Amino acid sequence: MLTVGSICTGYGGLDQAVCAVLNAQVAWTSDISTGACKLAAHRWPDIPNLGDITAVSWHTVPTVDIICGGTPCQDVSLAGRRAGMTEGTRSNLWESMREAIHVIKPSIVVWENVPGARSARAASAGDLESEPGPVGDADGKPVLRALGRVLGDLAGLGFDAEWRSIRASDVGACHRRERVFVLAWHPDRIADARGWPPLSASHEHRLARGYLDAQILDLMPTVRDPSSTGPGAHGDGGADLQTAILHTPRASRGASTTENCSMITSQWGRYADTVARQEKAFGIPAPDPIEPGRNGTPRLSARFTEWMQGLPAGWICDVPGITRTESIELAGNGVVPQQAKAALADMLPSITEKATA
Repeated sequence: MLTVGSICTGYGGLDQAVCAVLNAQVAWTSDISTGACKLAAHRWPDIPNLGDITAVSWHTVPTVDIICGGTPCQDVSLAGRRAGMTEGTRSNLWESMREAIHVIKPSIVVWENVPGARSARAASAGDLESEPGPVGDADGKPVLRALGRVLGDLAGLGFDAEWRSIRASDVGACHRRERVFVLAWHPDRIADARGWPPLSASHEHRLARGYLDAQILDLMPTVRDPSSTGPGAHGDGGADLQTAILHTPRASRGASTTENCSMITSQWGRYADTVARQEKAFGIPAPDPIEPGRNGTPRLSARFTEWMQGLPAGWICDVPGITRTESIELAGNGVVPQQAKAALADMLPSITEKATA
C-alpha cells in the first residue's frame, strides 16, 4: 500500500479520505492540540505523532508516497481575523508543510482549507502584491491569495495540481461546510510508481451530484471551533449552531432537567428533512443534539457535532480523557471524510490520464 504522512491531523478526517480513495495507510501524524493528541494516542497507538511541525527535522522523518494536511485556517477564514497567509500567522504554517514536501519528495500532495483561502491575502515576492484588493488594482499588479500561494509553491516544487471547492451538503450532510481541496502530483514520480494511480478507486466515492442545497429548505449552521472569533465565527450566515438547535419547536419551550432535554430532541423541527437526508447518505443515525449541562441547562451535545462531521459514533467523544470543549474544537476544525472522498475522486481522473498518457 501507499504510505501517507499527515500534517495537522486533527481527528483524521482528511487522512480517512486519502486512504480510502488512494488505497493507502498512514505512516505518521503530526498535531499539537491537546484533543488531537489524545485522539491520536487512542486511535493510532502504533503510529508516531511528530508533534510541532515547525520543530521537525524532515530529513529524519520516514519518507512517504503522499503528504496530506489541512494547515490552520484561522487567518484565512471568514470566521477569523483575515490576517492572511502572512508572516507570523497560524495559517503561515503552510511554510512548514511546504518544507516537508520539499525534503521528503512525495509523489502526491493533498491540501485542504476553508473557502476563504480563495480570497485571503498571502505573502508574496516580486511583482505580486500581498495587500488586499481586486486583481489589477490601481498599481496594475495582481494580488496573491492564499490558494494561489499554495498552488504556486507546489508548482515551484515541480507539481501539477487540480483543485475543487465542494460543500459537505453536496454529499448529503445537514450543513453547508464548503471546503477547498487541492490534489497535486509530481509527474516524474508518478511515472515511476508501479501501479499508480489506483484506477478503480475513483468510482466508489464519486460526488453525489443529486444532492443540492436547493432540495432542502433549511441547512443547519456548521460546526465551529469554540475559540473562533470574527464576524462569521458563529456559523454560516452568523447563526450559532447551539442557538439554532435550542430553537427547535420543543426546545423553545425551555428545559432544565435531563428528562426535558430528552423530550426536546424528539422533534427536529425545521431541520427534520436535512437530518434525515444525512442519516440516509452516511448511514449513521443522528444522536440527540442536546445534553444537560451544568445545573441541567440544555446545551449542544458534542456527540451531535461528531455526527455532523460524518464520523462514526464515539470516534471523538469516546476517546479517554477528552473534554466536551476539546471534542467540539476537533469537530469544528475537521473535514467531513465523505466530502473529502468526493473531492479526491472527482480530481483523480486527471492524474490517471497523465500517468497513463
